[in-house]
Amino acid sequence: MRLSYPRTFMLVPLLVFSLLLTSFAASRVRADEHNADLAATITVRLHDLGLEFGAVTTWEASLYAGATAGEETDGRFSAWKTVADGMVSFTLPAEISEGSVAPWEAADNTYVRVRAQDTGDVYPTFDLVSNPFTLAPGRYAVDLTLSAAPVNTVVRVRLHDLGAAFGAVGPWEASLYQGAVAGQETGGRFTAWKPAQDGLVSFTLPTEVSAGNSAPWGVANDTYVRVRSSGENSYPSFDLVGRPFTLEAGFNLETHVELRRAVTVPAVPVTLNVDAATANVAVTLADLGLAFGAVSSWEASLYKGAVAGQETSGRFTAWKAPVNGVINFALPSEIMTDTTAPWGEANNTYVRLRATGDGVYPTFDLVSNPFTLNSGNYTATLQLASAARRDTVVQVTMAELGAAFGQIGTWEASLYAGATAGAETGGRFTAWKAAEDGVVTFVLPAEINAGNAAPWGQADNAYVRVRASGTGVYPTFDLVGRPFTLEEGRNVASHVALGRAITSTEQASARLLDVVTPTVTINFTDLGLPFGAVTTWEASLYNGATVGAETSGRFTAWKAVDQGVVQFDLPADATEGTTPWNEPENTYVRVRATGEGVYPTFDLVGMPFTLAANRTYSATMSLSSQAMTYTLVHAILADQGATFGQVGAWEASLYQGAVAGEEMSGRFTAWKPAQNGVVTFALPHEITSGQVAPWDVANGTYVRMRRVAGEGIYPTFDLVGAPFTLTRGPSITTQLNLHRMVRPSESGSQRIYLPIVAR
Repeated sequence: MRLSYPRTFMLVPLLVFSLLLTSFAASRVRADEHNADLAATITVRLHDLGLEFGAVTTWEASLYAGATAGEETDGRFSAWKTVADGMVSFTLPAEISEGSVAPWEAADNTYVRVRAQDTGDVYPTFDLVSNPFTLAPGRYAVDLTLSAAPVNTVVRVRLHDLGAAFGAVGPWEASLYQGAVAGQETGGRFTAWKPAQDGLVSFTLPTEVSAGNSAPWGVANDTYVRVRSSGENSYPSFDLVGRPFTLEAGFNLETHVELRRAVTVPAVPVTLNVDAATANVAVTLADLGLAFGAVSSWEASLYKGAVAGQETSGRFTAWKAPVNGVINFALPSEIMTDTTAPWGEANNTYVRLRATGDGVYPTFDLVSNPFTLNSGNYTATLQLASAARRDTVVQVTMAELGAAFGQIGTWEASLYAGATAGAETGGRFTAWKAAEDGVVTFVLPAEINAGNAAPWGQADNAYVRVRASGTGVYPTFDLVGRPFTLEEGRNVASHVALGRAITSTEQASARLLDVVTPTVTINFTDLGLPFGAVTTWEASLYNGATVGAETSGRFTAWKAVDQGVVQFDLPADATEGTTPWNEPENTYVRVRATGEGVYPTFDLVGMPFTLAANRTYSATMSLSSQAMTYTLVHAILADQGATFGQVGAWEASLYQGAVAGEEMSGRFTAWKPAQNGVVTFALPHEITSGQVAPWDVANGTYVRMRRVAGEGIYPTFDLVGAPFTLTRGPSITTQLNLHRMVRPSESGSQRIYLPIVAR
């Protein structure tokens, strides 16, 4: 059977396709009509610091399409509009420039550009952009905000456990509190709990102040740290507070809680027969000595067995409460029935202390250091100690005034307390630190060794010690700087310098044929202080001058100092080697300390010189040192915007005087480029020669920040921070924040999609 298809059947696909094309065309027309009706309102506001000086007055804004990080694009699609009543408002599409196209619905491709109007000598100047956003129908609020407060304050918390391995504190956490009510844990916590990392918890305020809370800024001794053990079934357990302190904006500080667990053993312990052994163990507990956080009720017992990290079951006495602050265990009478004491077992006895009572605060369950129980009297003391101090920076520099030969190479420094004439004391309270770029910087109290104490407030009782480091280095030295007073919050710069000078004069002769014997006289000038004074030393003359090496070219014997000088008469004293007569810059003096256990020590060389007849030479070696208070000013420019339009390389300088509407000429430092987002000035070291800093002038100092000059850079700015009072000694942080926020000013943007349908 043959099938036949009518011709009308072939027309069906054509009709369907025509309907689809008609539907597409209609949809396109409706879409174009809708685009023509797209409407958006963009309101731009620029907020300055709210101060007369540096106030932003005249500015203008425009709208751009395209956002290429680090450059200013050419996609402007609106005219520039001048600020009126503190804002600029754009209504789209009415204000789209003729011939331009707005980037409707293009993801993050619209931004606002604001700039100071060019009215001559306007100050400050800026040309910045907002964060990019997606332009859709609706209302937008664009805010560019300059703010200078709050300044960050860092509070560091450390928990020092000065005990042994057994019972060492494990994981712990800390938080900050305000208010201090004796005998209870108050409800004034204003930060979250933070776990310790590498023995440290650090809070940055006000950033980490919990929502709905406030920090007690400026309230005397009303802030304290609370530390507690964390983790499941952790031992030992504790919940303690540190010493209250005053929280002040911009002044970083460190507070630490120390747990000291010492056991004093008999001077000459004697192990007797167990049946004849007798011992007395006295236990005391010392707290911070403050009403708040005082330890009220506690008890103790004796244990044997000491397994690191756990509380063992080897108790061999009953629990006892203190009487007049002391618990005494008389052994063997107080050894419990069916238990034994670990007589003579090395480091296998310890004291356990714990708080008692319901709802008591603070709480703790701790152990002493283990000890060996023999006959005799023992004292076990557990002590809670705490301190809170502002950051104090001690900067050590060392310089010499000599030439290449004998230059000081690698060296290190540490800080000491105590100054005993003629001796190197045992009062070191920091680790040794190697010099970096010619400087050693200590931040106290963070870098005070655990268990050591700095001589805070003790007149001229802190000093720096500097010494050569490395193997086989030359020259060698181990010296101290001038003593100074270490005061909390007042930075100190200690400088130790080695001076080397040589002068010569021609000697007159009675007759032309006379040869006058040349002499070389050497003296050594120290700091002129009892401590660190140079006492016994000797000198010799050398030829050959090899940079960085101590050569073998000695041509005189060593001669000891006599009445403060060493003198060589040549050629009579040239008894060894070859004398380098008339060899340019090839003779030098070597001096070194002599004697056993002498301090300070040194082995140094003078400046090379040319040894000639008929001349007298005077070589002077000198040690000098200065210690002075200095101020650190940290300038930070924080940009809270997105990647496009980010501030790039910038620099800062310090100014005095603040006259509204103009950029003063009172700059008293050089411009310094930012490194890692910060510019730091050390004053008075970096005060420009001939200039004066406005010390203690109320709000008489401010920082000026500007984009580093260059071709085609974008964005540009030249702004000032909030004025502040420049005082001697502390570390001051001044911060200028640039916030760039774009948000819908009404709920949501509307997006309309036109479906494609076939009819």
